[in-house]
Amino acid sequence: MRRSRRTLAGGFPARLPFACKLLRRCEVHNLALPDCDQPGGEHARDNKHERPEVKTSLDESDEETGLSIDLADDRPNIEQEMLRRERLRAIRKHVEALPERQRMAVMMHKYQELDYRQIAEVLHLSESATKSLLFRAYETLRQSLKDFV
Repeated sequence: MRRSRRTLAGGFPARLPFACKLLRRCEVHNLALPDCDQPGGEHARDNKHERPEVKTSLDESDEETGLSIDLADDRPNIEQEMLRRERLRAIRKHVEALPERQRMAVMMHKYQELDYRQIAEVLHLSESATKSLLFRAYETLRQSLKDFV
């Protein structure tokens, strides 16, 4: 068997179609061929763990501008906090105004995170009756709280 004199890295003959395409692409884009002798060199992927890690200190100032890095404060401002408290107060008031069974079902479903089966056991109802009860409760709340949405 005769071998081609021209071979690429890894011993692939240059006359193979994929090798020729790779060689042409690398020449056009001025790229280096992957080093197939190195572990992991048989592919040209950019792996995150191979990139240099860039760390920025928030305590130091920027070298170019001399300014410190400002980060936005994601905490709610006073007005947003007041609106949130007002909404919660209104929700609590309307939940407390529900009939007793609906109120208990909503409290167990939303605040205690019980599922329909568990709520049904506590209220001595079937699972479908519990779903219906919660639907009616949420529908009532939706109507009474439409100004806050």
